[in-house]
Amino acid sequence: MRKHPLHPVPAPEPFGLEGRGPCVAWWIHDGDLLLPESNEGIDPPPGGVCGAQVSDGPGMTAWVLFHGLQVITTVPEEVHTYWHTAPDDVPDRVPEGGTDIEAPELEGFSPWRIENSRWLAKFRPRHLEGHSHFVIEFYDHIVEVICEELLFGEGEFDIEEVLAKEPRLGFAHLRHAQSMEKSGRLEAALTSYQNYAACAPHVDHTDYATRCATSIRATLQLRPALGAGGGADSIREAIESIGWEGVCPALWNILRDDNAQAHWRTCAEAFLEAVREGSPIGSEVALVGVLHHRFDPTGKQRDELVWEVTRRLFQLNEDFDYDPFKDREVAKQIRQLRRESEA
Repeated sequence: MRKHPLHPVPAPEPFGLEGRGPCVAWWIHDGDLLLPESNEGIDPPPGGVCGAQVSDGPGMTAWVLFHGLQVITTVPEEVHTYWHTAPDDVPDRVPEGGTDIEAPELEGFSPWRIENSRWLAKFRPRHLEGHSHFVIEFYDHIVEVICEELLFGEGEFDIEEVLAKEPRLGFAHLRHAQSMEKSGRLEAALTSYQNYAACAPHVDHTDYATRCATSIRATLQLRPALGAGGGADSIREAIESIGWEGVCPALWNILRDDNAQAHWRTCAEAFLEAVREGSPIGSEVALVGVLHHRFDPTGKQRDELVWEVTRRLFQLNEDFDYDPFKDREVAKQIRQLRRESEA
C-alpha cells in the first residue's frame, strides 16, 4: 500500500460520470447558506465560495457543498496535473467501503477523498480535526478542498428547501435568529432559536440557543405587562415565575430596543436592585455603557439612577467626578450603541 490511497466519494449524477466532470452552472457562496433577512444589524458574510451548482443537461442538475470548509484551491482543467489519478503517481485506490478495486473501474469517477494527504499535513492542525482533503473534478476546473465532508443534493440549491432536510446547515437558523433579534422582530427570532436548538451540532450550542429563546420569551412576556402599566411589579412577577436568570436577558433586550423608551427606566431600576443584591447582571461595562447611552448620553447630566448603578459596580466614591467618555471601555460601548441606533 502506498502513501496516498484514494477513496471515491458516493455522489449523485452528474457527479461520477465518465469524462471531465459536470459543468459548473454557478458557484455557491457563503451568503447562499443564509435564510432571507439574515443580515439585519450583522455584517454580511465575506462572499467566499463554499460549493457549486452543476448541470449536465436537462434533468441533470445537482449541487455540492464543502461543509466545514477551511481551505480551497481552484485550478483550470487545462493546467491541472491530475496527480490524483495519474497511473504513475497514484497509490492503490480504495472505495468508501474499503475494498480494493482495479484502476480501470475508476475512470472518470469523482469526487475523491485523499487519505494521508501531504497537503492537509502542511497546515496547522488545531482547527482541522475531523477534516479531510477532497478533490472534485468539474468540466473546466479541478477543485481541492479541506473540509469536514461533502454534502450533495439533486436539483437546484435553495437553502430554505435544503434546510428542512439537512440539519448540518442549521447555522442558518442561528444567524436568522440573531438578525431578527437585532431588528426587534422577537417572535421570528424565537422561532429560529428554537429551530437551531433542535439541530445544533453540540450541547453547548443547544444550551446557548435555549438560553436565548428563554430570554426572548421573558421579553415578550414583560413588554405587554410593562405597557399596561405594570411597571416594577411586572418585573417582580416575572422573576418569581422564571427566575432572575431568565428575566435579566429580557431587561437587556428592552434597554437595547430603541422603541422601548417608555420602559427603560423601569428596567434600569430593576438592574439597580440586582446590583444591590449582588445578582449577576452580565457585563458591568456594557450595563454602564447602555445606561449612559439611554439617560446620560453626553456624560454631563449626572442621572442619579445611572450614577448609583455606576458607582456600585465600579466601587467609586460618592463625590467622584465620573466621566464615561474618559473610561475607554465604557466610551467604546456608547459609541457602538450610537452606531447601532443610527443604522
